[in-house]
Amino acid sequence: MVEVIMLDARGGAVVKEAIRERADGTVEREQQLTPPNGKLALEYLARTRPRDWRPVKAVEVSGPEGRPVAVLNDNLAALAARVSKVRAQYEAGEP
Repeated sequence: MVEVIMLDARGGAVVKEAIRERADGTVEREQQLTPPNGKLALEYLARTRPRDWRPVKAVEVSGPEGRPVAVLNDNLAALAARVSKVRAQYEAGEP
């Protein structure tokens, strides 16, 4: 399996081959080869060695003008009240 993956990564696998004999007796060989493709190799590495090769999508969150996000606990009681109200409505079968 690794050989197939490496061949795909390097490219050069024969996909089509045509051999023609010309009128003058010379033989012409034409080959169509695959281009290099690293997608399969990266997928293989991501699945077999996820700690080092898994895809990572970095997301940066910042506040206004790139400053840190302000986290306030001022509204914690209000949030708890809203959650309790929605839970009570859900348990009562209200939409």
